[in-house]
Amino acid sequence: MYEVFALKYGERDTTKCQFFYRESSHEKLTLDYFVWLILGGPHPLLVDTGFLDDDARARGIRNYVSPAAMVERAGIKAGDIPISLITHLHYDHWAGHSLFPNAEFWIQGEEVAFWTGPFGRTPAFRGSANVDALARLVTLNYANKIRIVDGDHEVWPGIRVHRVGGHTAGLQIVTVETRRGTVPPGSRSSPSRPGAAPLSSPPTPRTSTTTWRRDSRSRSSRACRRCSRPLRRSTPSRAQRN
Repeated sequence: MYEVFALKYGERDTTKCQFFYRESSHEKLTLDYFVWLILGGPHPLLVDTGFLDDDARARGIRNYVSPAAMVERAGIKAGDIPISLITHLHYDHWAGHSLFPNAEFWIQGEEVAFWTGPFGRTPAFRGSANVDALARLVTLNYANKIRIVDGDHEVWPGIRVHRVGGHTAGLQIVTVETRRGTVPPGSRSSPSRPGAAPLSSPPTPRTSTTTWRRDSRSRSSRACRRCSRPLRRSTPSRAQRN
């Protein structure tokens, strides 16, 4: 049976109005950053790759520890990770891919198309990107290190990826069968604040890239008046071990 480990590698402070959709509160909110290690299969699996110290400095991350170091603290060498399931291509999920040199990265095709197409470079989305890391998609693909996934797919028995969209055009979530039930490690698929839907709620309805971009632009136009910055829709994580 699989075990899932949430490995925290940094944190930063923000406000609720800068993080939750249609939230007006300026109450402080601390965001924790995780990668997720799955053990119990033929090889260790990693969900997302985190980011490097350059992003940590530029974005004001506290208590940063390399995600590779966190994986090694769990008893697994970074070079022994053969597969990393990338939920989406925001900097905090993709920019650390070089830390895991022997991994094949599984990414939804629609996610790759969005960030290498005409829309990712626009101001509404560029702030969530590490451009150098995105550029590496091409060289990694030609090196046979990228596996493009189209929709739902079984990785191993008991581990699946599901294309749900929502937070990004090609967001995929991961589900893992454990002794305590099905666990969805990582991603940005479920809200976690008082009154929000629980993790067992149905996945975000699927949408086309065009519809997702149109709706995202509409959301971004609603700004916090005090901060004069767009409201973002996302989800902080909480550490858990199953």
